[in-house]
Amino acid sequence: MKMRKLPALVALSALLIMQSCNSSDNKAGAANGDGVALKFNLQKGKSYTYAMNMDMEGETQGQKMENEMAFDYTVEVVNDQDSLKTLKTTYDRIKMEMNAGATNIDFDTNEPQKDSAADPRQNPMGMMSNMFYAMKGKSFEMKVNEKGEVKSVAGISELMNAVINSMQVDENTKQGVAQVFQSQFNEDAIKSSFSQAFNIFPDKPVKVGDTWTKTVGMPAMAGGNITTNYKVKEINGNTVVLDVASDLSSSGMQGAQTGTMKVDATTGLVTEGNMEQKFTSPTAMTIKVVIKGTEK
Repeated sequence: MKMRKLPALVALSALLIMQSCNSSDNKAGAANGDGVALKFNLQKGKSYTYAMNMDMEGETQGQKMENEMAFDYTVEVVNDQDSLKTLKTTYDRIKMEMNAGATNIDFDTNEPQKDSAADPRQNPMGMMSNMFYAMKGKSFEMKVNEKGEVKSVAGISELMNAVINSMQVDENTKQGVAQVFQSQFNEDAIKSSFSQAFNIFPDKPVKVGDTWTKTVGMPAMAGGNITTNYKVKEINGNTVVLDVASDLSSSGMQGAQTGTMKVDATTGLVTEGNMEQKFTSPTAMTIKVVIKGTEK
């Protein structure tokens, strides 16, 4: 049994955003004469919530596509030992509304489920809805060092089993769900994605006008790369404003991202981000993203 995977551009979009919006702070929590030291330093015992909303429009082979997505999740720092922080990440809400010809998806895990068809041969989109509803409230853990490198991931298999066991479907369908889940949420993919999200810091303190560049690989995207340029636009008290520009190059895929984000230097929390992504190949698509972050 085969089921449709999540669109590659959706996964890539989330990756680009996460790479831009990460945790950065200095111990003093404010700029000084030497600038602001940016590094991964979320605080043990604290929880942080993120809300990311994406509005996508594009066209392929003469067919218009529209897609709205929302992801809400909580990151809790449950341990800090031997320069490694253990982060528990929990899915709070997943929303998707897609209109692409014969492909139509509409669900919000904060609302009662409208489409729960269990037979993916008749309704694969209903099965996707089932999977995301089952993910709500589920968690996994990562260990991250102060450079933002994800050293290990735990709990993905347990997350998958919990999702599958919560779905009232036959064994053949469960196997199909497991295949889809493993293709999108396996431990290597999570580790790669979050490593690129966190590991973006400069190697020295920065001041207004300073720039730096990071290039990271994308194993999931045919060995391509994301190159991101960062520039400190403003430092207002504990708020650091960054201009962000990313270029994407991979096998047959081209795109770019521009935008700004605000970071609370005392916590490293991205309190606000506004980005626009434009893909030119293989599909012409524009994606506008708004991100809000708060400390619980």
